[in-house]
Amino acid sequence: MSLYEGLKDAINFAKNAGNSEVMQKLIDVQTQILEMQQKMLDYHEVNQQLKSENTALKNSLEISKDVIIIKGYVYDKSNPLDRGPFCKVCWENNQKLMPIVSIGKKTPFRICNACGGKYSDLPSENEIDKIFAGTGDG
Repeated sequence: MSLYEGLKDAINFAKNAGNSEVMQKLIDVQTQILEMQQKMLDYHEVNQQLKSENTALKNSLEISKDVIIIKGYVYDKSNPLDRGPFCKVCWENNQKLMPIVSIGKKTPFRICNACGGKYSDLPSENEIDKIFAGTGDG
């Protein structure tokens, strides 16, 4: 028998015995138990949210070990297939590696689709390769 069922039985017993004072005390205890259960559910939700945030922060910290900034552009030295460039603003504000893309062959700048940041004067592939080679990852 659960605690809730036991209280319910005790309330019915007190009601049948005609003892309204005991019945009221049991109802108060039952109300407090229900409130505690709700608080436990709320704390469980908060705990799950904190665990999720903690995981995200750990992942961000792990990624940041492999991030380098070259001439205002963010690069990921751990991923040779997609090393960047990534948006510096998105990285600094959210620790997200958001690619910056060319919006046309005749346009002299690139844009971040996430924040709208505009970039120009992209480092050459040779510059990037030399820097990556200097970090031991090229």
